[in-house]
Amino acid sequence: MSKKITSTGSTEVLYHYSCKERLFEILSSGYLKLTCSDIIMPDGTLEAELKAAAYHPVVWLTDSLSAEKMGLDGCAYNKKAIRFTVRKTADMEKWTEWEPQWEMRHEWKQAYCKGLNWKSWYISEKAILFDDILKVENLVDGTVYFEREDK
Repeated sequence: MSKKITSTGSTEVLYHYSCKERLFEILSSGYLKLTCSDIIMPDGTLEAELKAAAYHPVVWLTDSLSAEKMGLDGCAYNKKAIRFTVRKTADMEKWTEWEPQWEMRHEWKQAYCKGLNWKSWYISEKAILFDDILKVENLVDGTVYFEREDK
């Protein structure tokens, strides 16, 4: 079922990918939540994992219509199944401009970005409210869960 509402605003957009298993949680919350920024290199310890999860959380975005080479493979769920189209706002910044502020270790950055379309990445340090979500679609079966009539 697709819910349509009318809205006005910019047509410049970015995309956020997620899995179907998280869709209800996201739609119910009314926003895309902050998650780990991955700035801190994991070392296999619980302490590092907890520190990394809490360090400069962000919402990950991309300017790519494709979820390929976004670093979404290797998860228990298909994180390429659901695409959120979001209105680009001033809070969203190119990852290549944001990341140097936090001094990601060079060897970690090389390993983290290897083979990925990292130049397409954007981040937001603020949760993205549903007001800025323009479309929610399932890329596997074509279902459109939500779409604004006037983007």
